Amino acid sequence: MAALSELRRIQLGSCFRRMKRESANYTVIFGGDMNLRDWELSEMGGIPEGISDVWEMTGSRLNCEFTWDLLLNTNKKFDSDHKPRLRFDRIYLRNSDPKSVSPMYFELVGLEKLRVYEVFPSDHFGLLTHFDIRC
Repeated sequence: MAALSELRRIQLGSCFRRMKRESANYTVIFGGDMNLRDWELSEMGGIPEGISDVWEMTGSRLNCEFTWDLLLNTNKKFDSDHKPRLRFDRIYLRNSDPKSVSPMYFELVGLEKLRVYEVFPSDHFGLLTHFDIRC
């Protein structure tokens, strides 16, 4: 968690540099479980020019904000009454020139418990994004 903050920032910086390095002919989409906190991104100077956060691009809907939400997801137990809610999982987009991809919708998946086991598929909710792709 906090002990790996510096490593998370180094890794994300490397991913952002790689996204920017790719040819402008290509759209680059990068995402996943980064365990990233907003303050860590801020300390890095934010998202670099030309790269966008898909959740923000699709309207920053509050019902999709928290991908690690111990208020709703009971898979992970916490040793206090405090139930953390964080956006650990993210998707970033660096569009081609000319633009060929537009994110249309962003949602969380895995919000229901598996019936047989009465647990969620993960302690993180999954990300699903719908894109409009122009060829």
